[in-house]
Amino acid sequence: MGAILKAGDVGLDALEQLLAAAANAWTNYPVRVWLDAPDGWALDWWPGDRGQLRWYAAGRLPSSQPFNELLARSEWGRLFCPAGELKWRCVDSRIPRRYRAVYLGDEDVVGPELADRTELLKDLTRTEHRAFLWGQRTQVSEGDWIELRIPHRLQYPVDKPAQRLYLITELWLDGAGVVQFRRLCDIQPEGSSSHA
Repeated sequence: MGAILKAGDVGLDALEQLLAAAANAWTNYPVRVWLDAPDGWALDWWPGDRGQLRWYAAGRLPSSQPFNELLARSEWGRLFCPAGELKWRCVDSRIPRRYRAVYLGDEDVVGPELADRTELLKDLTRTEHRAFLWGQRTQVSEGDWIELRIPHRLQYPVDKPAQRLYLITELWLDGAGVVQFRRLCDIQPEGSSSHA
């Protein structure tokens, strides 16, 4: 299976359109979004561009906040599923804000807004990596994963209860084994099979 790599700089309106296009193309997959801002972060199911996300911050319980407001103040983010990932970061915070967006996936779901950079994958090797997520679920954790080293309660977007979870990533390595591209693919319970 081939892969597509696209990249470019976009404004907030174009970024919102790219997110909607990707999410609409991935209706057969569990789609998650990760946002990060100076005042907090979110890792949640994709709520749609008018939905709500659980917003975490140091020293506070998570609160439900509108996705479009969080997107406008975030510094970077990722929309991902087993079929692809659209990630972005703010490269110019003056109004209007500008974002560098990169898409890596199995098929083109973002259209002509981003430039095709697939040639950069030509000499790279694709491999899967699994990393355990922070926290452990217990009988008294009320569905949250508890991490005592942070300390923090985490609510990962997963369908099945599990003691431990891991993040599946796809790595693109050069001939020396150095990671050139990384994309988030899925979050799975310990012991489950690959996303592919």
